[in-house]
Amino acid sequence: RADFTVDKRWDAVGLRGVDADDVCVRGAYVPAHRVVGSAERARQPDTLPPLYRLPLPTVLTHTSAACLLGVARGALAEVRAGGLATDAQDRIAWELEASALQLHRNVREQMNTLRDGRLVGEELALRARRDQANLAERAHVSVRSLRTLEVPDTILRTLKRRLRDLHVLRAHATNDSEQVLSVYGQHLLGISVDN
Repeated sequence: RADFTVDKRWDAVGLRGVDADDVCVRGAYVPAHRVVGSAERARQPDTLPPLYRLPLPTVLTHTSAACLLGVARGALAEVRAGGLATDAQDRIAWELEASALQLHRNVREQMNTLRDGRLVGEELALRARRDQANLAERAHVSVRSLRTLEVPDTILRTLKRRLRDLHVLRAHATNDSEQVLSVYGQHLLGISVDN
């Protein structure tokens, strides 16, 4: 137990009992033959198509981000369907669309990099993580701000449910924007970052 810590990140309603916390080991040497991940897949350009060589963090985090984006877009659509139209809704729609475009751009650039026979570099990988974490934050803030509008009770109940859904999704470490932005900031400052 002295060699690792357990981060209690799964403290969202409905997930406390699954005991799926994060185990963190820092500064430990891991032999290459014990590592399973996208690095090995990325080095197999002749045997695997680019989609299967995407960095595993991109695949996992962007899948989660797509869920967050869907929840936020659904909340916005429900408010608009209720007959409300405000400048705040337009701003939310724009921010969600900007986040989606960033995710698409990052995946497209990673796919093109792999098609060219190159590995995805640290800069692109970290930018993709930054944009994904920002989307998680934007989705949560968007639905929270929609809840402040004067909406019928039926829509308000739906918004509260969607906010709970977002809270559960954001409880995962991959959506911790503070942690991701801290790593991205270290990279920008030239401080070594562990992938």
